[in-house]
Amino acid sequence: MKVYKFFRFSLTEGWWQLTPEEQAARLAQIEETRKKVGGKLIVSATPYWSEEQWMMCGVEELPSAEAVMQYAQLLYDQSHSRYFQGESWLATDYPPRE
Repeated sequence: MKVYKFFRFSLTEGWWQLTPEEQAARLAQIEETRKKVGGKLIVSATPYWSEEQWMMCGVEELPSAEAVMQYAQLLYDQSHSRYFQGESWLATDYPPRE
């Protein structure tokens, strides 16, 4: 069953200490990690123009709850929280689809 991950985050001081090249490499690493677990980015947006708490928000689609857990572990192993601070919610299709 597909799982949708709604997320919003702000950038930490660790992010701003990276060079632009390191920032681009970090974003590429996240995309590679997402693909590794069979996920894809549905939408990425910035609400920052309308409120300052969250820099980015979006939706990812992952193939299963197991993929969500694997993705979370891989991001943890890559020190993801050093660069991003945020929240996420998980959801499935409603009504459920096969």
